[in-house]
Amino acid sequence: MAAMDDAWEQWEHAGADLVVTVGQISTNPREHAFSKVAGEVDCCLDVRSQSADVLLDFDRLVRASAAEAAQRTRTQVDFGPQTGSSPALMDAALVRQLQADAADLGIAAKLMASGAGHDTAVFAQQGVRSAMIFVRNENGSHNPDEAMSLDDFGLGACLLAGILARDEPGGGLAEKTV
Repeated sequence: MAAMDDAWEQWEHAGADLVVTVGQISTNPREHAFSKVAGEVDCCLDVRSQSADVLLDFDRLVRASAAEAAQRTRTQVDFGPQTGSSPALMDAALVRQLQADAADLGIAAKLMASGAGHDTAVFAQQGVRSAMIFVRNENGSHNPDEAMSLDDFGLGACLLAGILARDEPGGGLAEKTV
C-alpha cells in the first residue's frame, strides 16, 4: 500500500489523471491479536481515472509491486475478482455551460471527474450528452453521516434547472446522436 501511495504521488506530479484509495482493510478476527503479526490481511484498492490506458498501466504496476513484495516477504498475494467500470467522459459543452452558469450564480464550482460507475457514465457511453452536478457534502457521500445543506442543494437545483431550460427541440439536450 505504501508503494501504491508513492507511485500515485509520482504519477500525479507527472500529470496523470489518477485517484487511488484503499477503502477497506481488515485482518481475520479469529487469528489476529494485539501483539501478533496478522497471518492474513484483506484490503480493497480503488483506482480511478478518466483514461483507460492510465487504469491499465497502473494495474500492471500494482500487480508487479505486489509480486515483488510477496517474493521479498515470502508471502502470497491474491487479487480476487476485479470489479469496476469503464471511464466515461462527460459532454464538454454541457460541462462548460454548467461552469458558466455556476459563475453567473456566484457558485464556487470545482471541475472534477467522478470515476465511479454512475448511471451517467452508462448514458455517456451510449452517446447521450451527459454531465454531472455534485453538491458538496460535509462528511462525504455514501456515508451514514452525510450532511448536505439545503442551501447547497438549492444551488445545485438551480444549475440543473438552467441546463434543462436550454433543452430546445432540434438541438440542445434533445439532440439525438446517431
